[in-house]
Amino acid sequence: MTFKEAESVSHQVVYRVLPDYLCIGSDSDYYRVPMGPQTAQIIADTLNGILPTA
Repeated sequence: MTFKEAESVSHQVVYRVLPDYLCIGSDSDYYRVPMGPQTAQIIADTLNGILPTA
């Protein structure tokens, strides 16, 4: 997405979105499991991580 400020300065924004899936296995052999918000929070808490969005 590109937008311009009032002074005609142009900016470009790139959105990167990830699906809510947990992959279990190796890079060449894995199983994708859908995750709800509660599961994602439990995993983040267990791994001392954060979820940057609500």
